[in-house]
Amino acid sequence: MDASGTLSLTDTGLCQFTSGAHAAGVKVCVAIGGASTIDSNEGMGKYLPLLAPEGRAAFIDKIATFLAAGNLDCIDLDFESTNLGTDYAGFVASLAATLAAQNKEVTTAVGRWFGNAQLTAALPYFAFVNVMAYDMCPFWEGTPCDHSEIVESQNEEMAYWIGQGLPANKAVLGVPFYGYRWQGGTGQAMTYAEIVATYGAAAEDDWIESGGATVVHNSVSTIKSKAALAKSTYGGIMIWELMQDAPAPNSLLGAIDSVL
Repeated sequence: MDASGTLSLTDTGLCQFTSGAHAAGVKVCVAIGGASTIDSNEGMGKYLPLLAPEGRAAFIDKIATFLAAGNLDCIDLDFESTNLGTDYAGFVASLAATLAAQNKEVTTAVGRWFGNAQLTAALPYFAFVNVMAYDMCPFWEGTPCDHSEIVESQNEEMAYWIGQGLPANKAVLGVPFYGYRWQGGTGQAMTYAEIVATYGAAAEDDWIESGGATVVHNSVSTIKSKAALAKSTYGGIMIWELMQDAPAPNSLLGAIDSVL
């Protein structure tokens, strides 16, 4: 996306992928924003003028044009900032109305740590909300911690957003396909595939102690429990991210599929 809000379809395989997904009855969304928007001055700063009333209509039109060109079903607003400005809720309301007329949707990804009044006010306009129920402990410090423990995910992160007015059937439980490894310093991210390849059968536990290192992640059994929770209580499950999975028989996606 450039500074004017124009989104470019650079992946020539996207339309083929989308067509295949639609043939299987699956919707396809595209996300804008991401971790770069944590920086409210630079990352989020380029979006704020586009959300304001004077720039909103043009930006919404560009989003709608992009979705139509890619045969996409929705756009996900992954703005991970404490600074959404004063126009965010109005922008989301207008975007949702425009896309609804085209049978398309707007969704978002949220974490409690960047929640604010504008985001709360926008919740009714999202088709569903992906709750990033991970990275919920100070993994950047030297003490090992469980960044996506199941009780905390359920009782704190999900409960927070439902308490803000998000219906449970629109709250999607986010799960991590990665963990953190501590060995004499701060936690370093490891994909689930790397954890399985390095620690083998020990990866069946959420906490691994090996060779002076501590690794904390979501094991197959924990992911199954979360999938059951997502099915019984919430609006579904979200993965970050699929390419970090291990092959069968250790696959976390396979574990989710066995429950859902």
